[in-house]
Amino acid sequence: MLSEKAQHILQVLLLNQGSFLTVKTLSSMLGMSERTVNTYLKEVAGFCEKEGVTYVSRRGTGIRLELTRKTEMLLTGFIGQKTLSYDDQERQNYICRVLLEGWENYTAALFAGELYVSRQTVGADLARAESWLSGYNIRITKSPRSGMSLTGTEAARRSALAALFRRERPSRSTVEAGYDYRLSGQTVLYLFQEDKRDLVRDICRGLQLFEAKTHQVFVDYSFVMMVEYLLVQRKRMEKGILISREELETIWEEDGPLHTLAESLEFAGRIRYPAGERMYMGLLLCGAEFQWEEFWHSQNQEVIRQAAGLCHYIVSYLSGATGLSFYGDRLLAEGLESFLCKSMIRTRYGFAVCNPFLDEVKTSYGVIFNTCFGMGSHIRSVIGRIPSEHEIGFLALMIGGALIRIEKKVNAVLVGAGSLLLAEVTARKIEKRVDGLRILAVLSRENLETAWSPSWDLVITSIPELSWGQFSVYVTPIVSDQDVMHLQKACSQIYTRRLGLTEPVSLGKYIRPGYILLDMEAEAKEKLIRTGCRVLEEAGCITPDYYQEILNREAISSTEIGNGVAIPHGIENHVLIPALCMIRLKKKINWGNGPVDMIFLLALNFNDGETTRRFFKLFYEKVGNEQTVGLIRAAKTREEVLELLD
Repeated sequence: MLSEKAQHILQVLLLNQGSFLTVKTLSSMLGMSERTVNTYLKEVAGFCEKEGVTYVSRRGTGIRLELTRKTEMLLTGFIGQKTLSYDDQERQNYICRVLLEGWENYTAALFAGELYVSRQTVGADLARAESWLSGYNIRITKSPRSGMSLTGTEAARRSALAALFRRERPSRSTVEAGYDYRLSGQTVLYLFQEDKRDLVRDICRGLQLFEAKTHQVFVDYSFVMMVEYLLVQRKRMEKGILISREELETIWEEDGPLHTLAESLEFAGRIRYPAGERMYMGLLLCGAEFQWEEFWHSQNQEVIRQAAGLCHYIVSYLSGATGLSFYGDRLLAEGLESFLCKSMIRTRYGFAVCNPFLDEVKTSYGVIFNTCFGMGSHIRSVIGRIPSEHEIGFLALMIGGALIRIEKKVNAVLVGAGSLLLAEVTARKIEKRVDGLRILAVLSRENLETAWSPSWDLVITSIPELSWGQFSVYVTPIVSDQDVMHLQKACSQIYTRRLGLTEPVSLGKYIRPGYILLDMEAEAKEKLIRTGCRVLEEAGCITPDYYQEILNREAISSTEIGNGVAIPHGIENHVLIPALCMIRLKKKINWGNGPVDMIFLLALNFNDGETTRRFFKLFYEKVGNEQTVGLIRAAKTREEVLELLD
């Protein structure tokens, strides 16, 4: 039987199997002297020899274990690895929490000792932690004497701490009654840890009192947001860490709603909030949404002006991207402006909300969801940050509702080659398969000219040699997928002409045969993205930095849009020539939200709004159509794919 100290040494060697650890490293990680480590290493070596475990010791290099699956399972069962095992996410969370809480004199060696991993592993963890913290404009600084510390505002630290709360694994499995109905469900279990329950109760009572006094009711996800950030505020105040009034923009007067909120929270929590903390409450209140409200707008004229400009840009962008006119949709404009006023505050200060409809939006409006990310660069120029996927999800939901309200109709007549009865059957098939297409009449070839009417937009015919005007489409009586694709293309051209848009409906400008990779072996997402980027980089379409930009975009939200299709793309301006690379896989792989076997890697210059809108309009018609995607999936050659995309 191994002694306790020998077991600890064996645990660390097991957690770092394959890597050499020196006696000095083990000493630092375990808090033992080097002499003690050397003493117990002899016991560990004897145990390994007895159990058939390969124990390697090299002078000047260190000690490591070389394990088979059998010996690894043996050691794991013997020493109970779980007591000292932390996964990558747990280590990163711990490092971020230590630094955000402001604990002093922390070094990589100290983190290694507390987490039972090597300094090399801690170095990788620190890199990931620094990348995550940079999203809140927080940087890690290192000093040989004082260790690590953070630079960033107190408001930014609070936003990061709130995000860490959500990433914690709760120790409780149920939510206690008596707080608020809006806190029910698995998504807020982290609020009910032992050290938070009393504070959560006080904050809920204060918010409920505010609602009663103002006759306003927080929307569910806004109520949760208020509780989260007010909880972080209280915990920081308990440690004597206050936010300065100078750090915050004064966007709410201290009287009125803000005074009522502060007064309600002070009464419920038996506490007094300083002026700076009251201003912080005001920011939260500006980012919250209510079931009905009138008092907000008088306080935020500058934000309202920015939201109106952003709303106009979004409507213009989406009208160009989809080929539909959203300009006359008053409901969309009013909803967007109201939402953007709050969303801009939340995004600017890192106040996160949880969109309860996010998964459904990604499933139902996948293309729209990703099209909204195409506006990310412009939105960031206004707000200062790119919105989270939850905020983008709300945008996509409103736009999806607007799509339903738009009546997109193309009127057509059908000229049949056979009997009128057969033509009637063909007409009903077409109307069933092509949305927005209405067949006004079924005609014979003889009476087409005499019956012509300017109310027709399109002539559909099953007579191969018949051509009539600018828009006529040949179809077979069975109405194949290829026929449906041609009809949809014609409808799009007609509707584009109505809107006064003159760009040609063709993706051929952006893709070449060399940009099409068919039936590749399934690999990891990152490798496939790297492959597509290499194709476009060698063609001079993108810079080497674009690969990382795509990974950054994927980290925000998966670009899988349904129907086995993903559209990875970046946001920054690392595109030299707009282009598209298509990769078709032999087998589907998981892309984050669902399985994918067709990847369209988009290289667009998102700072060039006209190019982006034109591209998305064309692209939306293709990948948003199940029949077209099916035909691309079945294509035998690159040329067939090009024909389908053109």
